[in-house]
Amino acid sequence: MDTPTIRPGKVELSTQVPRVLAYFANAAMGNTVIQVLPQLGVRADQLGETPPDLMPKFQGMVLSIPCETPELMAQVEKLCRSQGARVHRSRA
Repeated sequence: MDTPTIRPGKVELSTQVPRVLAYFANAAMGNTVIQVLPQLGVRADQLGETPPDLMPKFQGMVLSIPCETPELMAQVEKLCRSQGARVHRSRA
């Protein structure tokens, strides 16, 4: 595994936002979801992604999606499930 890159600069402490964790067996479906998320109101700068080259057998993708409201979380879960993801919730 690669060493994480650390960006220079001051980091402001912010409140934790609940997240949806979605595992996609096919990375193409994960990429489709990434393209639709900003249209739902998800901030792209807070989206977490584990690409296929860091996954076992170099297949699949994991997305960590911030959801500020319960309504947004429901929409994100529905979208991810429609693309074949296994979905889990992470509390703040």
